[in-house]
Amino acid sequence: MDLLKRARERGVAAALDGGAFGWGDLAVIRAHGPDTFAFLQSQLTQDVEGLEPGQSVLGARVTRTGHLVALFAVVGIAADDVWMVLPAEDADALHEDLDAFLFADKVSLERLPGPVAAVTGPCTTGILAVLGLPKIEEGGAFSDGGTLWLRRVFTGDDGLLVFGEPAAGDRVGQAAVDQDVLVLDGQGWSEVIDALRQEAGWVRPAVDLGKKRLLPETGLEQVVVSYTKGCYLGQEVIARVRTYGSVPNALRALVLDGDSLDGLPELGADVVLDDGSKIGKAASRTWSVAEEAPVLLAFLKRDHRTPGASLTLRTPGGLRTARVALLPLHHAPDRAERVAALYDRGVRAFAEGDSPAALSHLEHALRLDPEHTDSYEAIGVILARTERFHEAIDVFRRLEEVAPEEPL
Repeated sequence: MDLLKRARERGVAAALDGGAFGWGDLAVIRAHGPDTFAFLQSQLTQDVEGLEPGQSVLGARVTRTGHLVALFAVVGIAADDVWMVLPAEDADALHEDLDAFLFADKVSLERLPGPVAAVTGPCTTGILAVLGLPKIEEGGAFSDGGTLWLRRVFTGDDGLLVFGEPAAGDRVGQAAVDQDVLVLDGQGWSEVIDALRQEAGWVRPAVDLGKKRLLPETGLEQVVVSYTKGCYLGQEVIARVRTYGSVPNALRALVLDGDSLDGLPELGADVVLDDGSKIGKAASRTWSVAEEAPVLLAFLKRDHRTPGASLTLRTPGGLRTARVALLPLHHAPDRAERVAALYDRGVRAFAEGDSPAALSHLEHALRLDPEHTDSYEAIGVILARTERFHEAIDVFRRLEEVAPEEPL
């Protein structure tokens, strides 16, 4: 618990040697060749065609039926070169899946090693300064000879991933020591990242899904899907879910009483109420710094996932009281200011007649704060006034689920 609190408040660094797991053990699928961007645009959920070298976005790969295959960061390296950074345990599946759709496309796919070092938390800025690197924006990348510095991690905080020779990792380790930042080994790093990524609402597909699940069941579609790009594999299903209503099951956090993670349902087991009703399936569990309580992630049925609802669970360890919470649980310190600024930009853009820009700003605000009711209401109004009525209805359904007491 103390280590997790330190990671959130100060940050941690790690030298990585492949001895980690999950989101702490990353690999790269590299796509390169003249048709790289056109091919990936047709295969991934995110808009990658306009990605410049040194930029990254979060994306996903889904099946034709909208079921999640992998989550990753898509990094622009060069005009014909893209990296997809993801857990090593998912890399082979993504490689094989994309390769099966290569026909006449002039694209080569290969697996590359993961990062040699990583940093997460508020210490990131100081470590970058000690390293003497130029300013790297959040989500940006900088190539320095044979080293790639990517300012992105999967913890809901600032962070840095370093790809290259082990010497680059040594530089990061020394910079961390100079900043009085704790340096972990691979296993320690993975244990911290696994807890932090759960607070951030970032699922581990190989562990949490248990079976095939629609991407919208994870709640991450607001982060990894572009609704303004053209067609891609699985787009029709995801668009239909967005247009015609919410999914029967959705990922939530169950904030538990007590201070123990013992006696909870196993991964993939039923989540059961005290009256015997089965209301969902269990996923990962962790101690939450944000909630100062144990947390169980679970895919819950519609009638039992309203944020703030109190549930009494029948667990292998006995009855436990839990409060339903919307993910993410952790929010970066400047989130409120960023959300307010995006909301204002969205409203101004709509007033100026630019509905696409308005929707983009407001959806970005919801990615940062999924409970920002003003953004839901503004999006619903804009969609209705532009005669996108089915989508407007869906937005208000999502608002009703998140905030059932809201007048609208």
